[in-house]
Amino acid sequence: MSDGSEVDRMQIARQVGLEWFKVHADQRLKIFNFFVLIAGFSIGGFFTCLQIKSALAATTVAFLLCIICICFKLLDMRTAQLVKHGEQMLSAGLSELGGNVPNVIEMAEKRGRVPSYRQIFNVVFLLFGVMSVIGMIFPWVFLKV
Repeated sequence: MSDGSEVDRMQIARQVGLEWFKVHADQRLKIFNFFVLIAGFSIGGFFTCLQIKSALAATTVAFLLCIICICFKLLDMRTAQLVKHGEQMLSAGLSELGGNVPNVIEMAEKRGRVPSYRQIFNVVFLLFGVMSVIGMIFPWVFLKV
């Protein structure tokens, strides 16, 4: 095998890793944005149900929000795995270059006290999940039917 074809193969591997990372990182943010949109509509529906004094409808909407939180958390876990695969491919490609080329993947892991996307997403999913559980109980305790 010639040295030129090995360089071509490494360049193709780096390009595949970069595209893989870009697609799944973008997908992860789009999924999160879609979650926030659905959660907002659910909260609006919940308060509409409270206005019409329908405890069953409000509880149903809150329960659906809870299920949505779980589903989107699972989707986020999967896309985070796929992003990590892309990061590993990129990191390996950057390591192959050697020399004075900085490995941005390793640099990104050193974030100090700044929370990661995963930590922030987890807080949001947990917050909406807890709100949905409270929303399932609230109409039955405080709504005068």
